Amino acid sequence: MSDNHNNETIDSGKAADLIDHFLRDTEKSMDLQREGVDQLKFICSKLAKSLSEDIPDFVENLTRDPYWPKWTAPWWKIMLLDDAGHGELLAPEVVHAFLKGVNSHYIKTFPLTEDQIPEGCDPYRHILCLCAAGCVMRFAWNLSKTAHEKQTQQALHTQQTQQALQPLNSLTAWNPREFLQWPGTMLRELQMEDGGFNCDEGAYLKKPQKSSVVSTLPCLEALLVRARARHDDELDYTEEKMIIEKGVAYLSAHRLFRSTKGNIIDKEWFAPLFPRFYNYDILRGLEFMSRWYEFSGIAPDLPVIAESLEILNSHLNEDGLLNAAEQSWTDWNLIYTDDGGWEGNGKGEAFTELSLCSSQPIAGAVLTARAREVMERLKRCMQQGDPKCGRLNMTAKS
Repeated sequence: MSDNHNNETIDSGKAADLIDHFLRDTEKSMDLQREGVDQLKFICSKLAKSLSEDIPDFVENLTRDPYWPKWTAPWWKIMLLDDAGHGELLAPEVVHAFLKGVNSHYIKTFPLTEDQIPEGCDPYRHILCLCAAGCVMRFAWNLSKTAHEKQTQQALHTQQTQQALQPLNSLTAWNPREFLQWPGTMLRELQMEDGGFNCDEGAYLKKPQKSSVVSTLPCLEALLVRARARHDDELDYTEEKMIIEKGVAYLSAHRLFRSTKGNIIDKEWFAPLFPRFYNYDILRGLEFMSRWYEFSGIAPDLPVIAESLEILNSHLNEDGLLNAAEQSWTDWNLIYTDDGGWEGNGKGEAFTELSLCSSQPIAGAVLTARAREVMERLKRCMQQGDPKCGRLNMTAKS
């Protein structure tokens, strides 16, 4: 893999061969993949159950801070479940409490200068960066609208739940898709000139503006989930579609991992991660692009994805599984102190479920299963007229 992009044309045959190669080489690990996926669901079920069994403790931690400390605060447990694709396992009252806690804790803007920060706002604790906004919006919009409306109305009427949620001023009406509107507004207002996003507020004040691939992916993922949901609800999604199209153009121009000059931005992106939270790797980029191709009916842009396909093939081990990147959970942290303040010299600590599912046996199996889904989706979308690709009419409802 060259550090510099030479702009040579990559034909459809090579991309198709890379997809077939990956699918063929991972067939032998299908049993291991299924085992890993089942283990992940079991771990997620235990985590979701533990959160619902102690709502008062969950709410207490939420009101203190949804995000800090890493990695034991409510934010990371909820995002792990969403990253795993098992947000539906959460009890409705947990979902309600989490989104209500996020809504009440953060200011509703993304300040670009110090004078835009409200008095009393802690920049570390009260400002939701764009990649975090994307993650929480993806979670909210991934939830089944009708199921959570019905279940939550029932759950919120129990005396125990009402008492536990009292610090959050429990809502009388509830629809997770409609509740958190301001993070979505932030995403729609803060798309940069090049089509991406950036969690560095200073980047918005520079000319030319330069986005961050890491910041952009969670935002686009959320907007695509929102576009799908609004399509399903027969609502207009023209605005989301336009933003996504610009974001896809940005990612395509960067070939998912290259700078504007064609250099590799970060070789660590080559090794897939699980869970990701808001971190980036090329499998995450490919997964988003494949879902966009499927939703839009647009044929895959082969020069954009071929290098990433080649890289993923190179990360398969002899067992036919992807080697998951090792992750550290001991980075800089904010710790709640006995006197009710916050101290910024602590180290992170993983909760049990996070340690379990990020280890190679499970993480590698889950990532391989997901990568196979991506390859199969791309293969369908490369076949003209396949009814499973582009089945959603991209003409926005009015």
